[in-house]
Amino acid sequence: MSRYFIKSGSAIEELAVGDRLGSGAVANVFAVSAPPRLADSAAKIYLDPRTIDVEKIGALVEKVPAKLWAVLASGNTYAQYAWPQQIVYGKSALGRGCSRWAC
Repeated sequence: MSRYFIKSGSAIEELAVGDRLGSGAVANVFAVSAPPRLADSAAKIYLDPRTIDVEKIGALVEKVPAKLWAVLASGNTYAQYAWPQQIVYGKSALGRGCSRWAC
């Protein structure tokens, strides 16, 4: 399997992906298993990274909607829809998308 990375401040961390959760015409979605803080997330890995608009994904990462998270009566929170948290990079450093699906 390919290796993927995320930027964490000035450091670069390896992103471990597990089972494929789904697939589509332009990307596959995998469960993220590490780093631990992202273990409840999913990584959207595009089939052709040259077609990705990294600037657009970067803008989405920076501008999280105010109502992304919902709070249940129990106090638990959950994401109402997928939204990019990080840009995932392949070994070639081309941009890939990463979304959080569940909390």
